[in-house]
Amino acid sequence: MEIRPPIDPFEGAGQVVLRRELDQACGKTRSLADFAQAASAAVHARAEGQIGLLRCFVVSRLSEQTAGNQAFAREWMRRQDQPTTLLQTTPTLALIGSAGTDPGWNDRKRSVGHLAIPLVSSRLIARVPMVASLFEQLGVGVDWLNEPTPGMIREVGQRAERQFYVADITKLLANRRDIRPVGGKRVLHSQLVCGFGAASSYMTQDAFLIVVGFANRALDPRAATLATMLARYIRAGTYRMVDAGRWFG
Repeated sequence: MEIRPPIDPFEGAGQVVLRRELDQACGKTRSLADFAQAASAAVHARAEGQIGLLRCFVVSRLSEQTAGNQAFAREWMRRQDQPTTLLQTTPTLALIGSAGTDPGWNDRKRSVGHLAIPLVSSRLIARVPMVASLFEQLGVGVDWLNEPTPGMIREVGQRAERQFYVADITKLLANRRDIRPVGGKRVLHSQLVCGFGAASSYMTQDAFLIVVGFANRALDPRAATLATMLARYIRAGTYRMVDAGRWFG
């Protein structure tokens, strides 16, 4: 049986070191996005090249997004040739943290495809296979988007609280040739081998977090626990921020 290595710096005592570094990196942040970005950068740095790309997302109502994110969401709808007017209650998947081996991946605002995607319907999200696959891996799918109800985001987030590991990265990509994670640059899938992720839900808000990582070498499936740890760490550290409406810096 093939034995795949875990993410070495996070084994054993490494978890204690990571927690200390996260506390130092995130201690002075004042918004969810700033906290998630600082945490993503700290974990990526500690991974010592074993994670090619690490991303944090929040699913929340459109009303919680910045003006720039809302404009991005409306433009995304226009590119899909959709005349539907977005509501302030529309669930939106927003990138809040990004860290990777390419310098262009270390600023969420440079994302050309995933900065703020309105989750309007399963049919539309099917046009973004990586996003649709992400929800499938979390066990909630996308059918819930077709019949929105009050409190739906929170309910779905609670059902999505699990971790996943995908040995074949192409199962999370838009196609089998390339992806454009952040900054518009194409990345051959051969550079990214496996994927892992997890979700964590806020109990006091219609929102939940998703952490997903792409490794550039095969890892033991237990590496998915890193995503769970990070998602829970970000949630625990930002409860007061989101309750106060400090979603973005």
